[in-house]
Amino acid sequence: MITSGVLVSANRMNSKYGGHVHKCRVICKDKDRTLWADPKMVNWKHWKELVETINSEIMQGRGFVLDNLKVLKKNDERLDADVQPDLVSICKLEDLEPRAEDSLFEETSS
Repeated sequence: MITSGVLVSANRMNSKYGGHVHKCRVICKDKDRTLWADPKMVNWKHWKELVETINSEIMQGRGFVLDNLKVLKKNDERLDADVQPDLVSICKLEDLEPRAEDSLFEETSS
């Protein structure tokens, strides 16, 4: 399943395999999901800039709206880091209310 979501944080953690990984929190339309971004993996190129930027001072109170996020079949609470996301926009986190963020993902007709 492909979904959209808002990347709101990326916490650096020690990896049980050595080095470190980033546990990313993504608010999707139906639930919060986790994405693990590992600098040692080839797919790091998809996430490096987003992960390094999300915790910067300029992004405080903001998140990246992403499309093309693939939910893992074996665990629907996690996202597949192998799939490159599409950056749609940047939003203010104050605009995200519990499950009311649907308006960020729906197209508006004018």
